[in-house]
Amino acid sequence: MSWHLSTHTKRASVVAFNSGTAGNYDVTVAPPADFEEFWASVLSTGYDVRFYSADGTALAYNRGTWTYASRAASFRVAALPSSAQNQAVQFFMYWGASVSDGSTAASAGNLISSSAILYAATPAQVINAGPQPVGATSPAVTVTKSTGDTILLWWDVAPLLWLREMRYNGFLSYEEAQYVNDVTVTTGGSAQASMVTESATKIKDGRYIVTQHQAGTTGTSYTISLDVQTSLGRIFDLRVQLDVTDVQES
Repeated sequence: MSWHLSTHTKRASVVAFNSGTAGNYDVTVAPPADFEEFWASVLSTGYDVRFYSADGTALAYNRGTWTYASRAASFRVAALPSSAQNQAVQFFMYWGASVSDGSTAASAGNLISSSAILYAATPAQVINAGPQPVGATSPAVTVTKSTGDTILLWWDVAPLLWLREMRYNGFLSYEEAQYVNDVTVTTGGSAQASMVTESATKIKDGRYIVTQHQAGTTGTSYTISLDVQTSLGRIFDLRVQLDVTDVQES
């Protein structure tokens, strides 16, 4: 389910990376001072901030730091569920409502040290992550880079997600990406761990997956793969071909 808090008008994706085993973890959230959409519309008290998992579960939180004038804030969100090791977990921060304070006492649970709010604009070029053609023996989409490039790939999984028949709180979205697992790069069946920074994986707006890749050998083709688990429990195995080519100018 999506846009779970009908009383609130604003929402941002937050992503935590769990390098430990499956379980529930606390995570700190610190909205950056230059996150204009947040600071321009949140209550000066910060009382309207709420946190929800991607499947619609309200998450308890403690507002540890709040200085509106200098745009400094820190929240500790309790018991965020993670279903696997080395997993990017998306949850949501809501704000934009005239409500009373929702902050509770600080949790003493296991802590993932930090999280990231992805508020960059979506780039013009994204990978449309549709189903692979029947009988395909290689990924349908190819991207290129040089050996010295470090690139961020944006995967759009919206074509795979279910929509509502009618808008709810102004939105048609019904199913959203919740977890990203097993971001790998391989060639000839051999894993290339140095070509992916798995902890840099992000999720935005319930539909965009961002992965980071670097290095490689010129003249070589690689397969990038990842698993996306949605708020409805569906799992998609996504793949793209990465060709590493250094331009040799004569």
